[in-house]
Amino acid sequence: MVRKKKTWTMLAGLVLYGLSASMAYAIVIAVDPDDFIDGTDISNAFPGITLSAIDGGNNILLTPSVFSQTSSLASTGTQVFGHDGIFTQTWAQGLVADMRIDFAQATDFVSIDIIANNGSDPGFLEVFDSTGTLLDSFTTQGDLGSGVSETATVSTASANIAYVIASGLGGNDVALDNLRYNAVPLPSTLGLLSLGLAGISYVGRRSKKNA
Repeated sequence: MVRKKKTWTMLAGLVLYGLSASMAYAIVIAVDPDDFIDGTDISNAFPGITLSAIDGGNNILLTPSVFSQTSSLASTGTQVFGHDGIFTQTWAQGLVADMRIDFAQATDFVSIDIIANNGSDPGFLEVFDSTGTLLDSFTTQGDLGSGVSETATVSTASANIAYVIASGLGGNDVALDNLRYNAVPLPSTLGLLSLGLAGISYVGRRSKKNA
């Protein structure tokens, strides 16, 4: 009986330790329009994030929705992030629209593929905290060539990225595809796991003493 109790204590401790260790690291989440058929509204299709189209200036958007859009410019598969304005498969700051991504839980890493519509089409990725302060940005090299993509990546020292904006720079048309971000565990979750580990440790010591 004593041996079984010790074995259970050790196993439970190992399981909780494994969970705690795995949750101490962020998990990279992939958000890809290829998961949906052409024309699907994917604004709220992915847990933990909200996608929206922001009017770039000269283009009137009927809705702020983001759609899965079939495009030859896709960096992976056949779909890109699209909208319902003119040039539905591309984004251009100040001309068409920008794509905004809001995170339910702030993150520390975001990347997205920016694909040139034709030669010398630069794009950008900007990251902001919850107050709207610009934290950092990434601009592509520009002379990518038609259909050539570059992965824009921004990371911060702490999980303070509340939302990001991506588009073509200065009215240049770019397609957006293949979003990635870190799902950072909540501090409260890690705290509960730590308490669990402390409890298992206490039970283990009691069991050893009673043996």
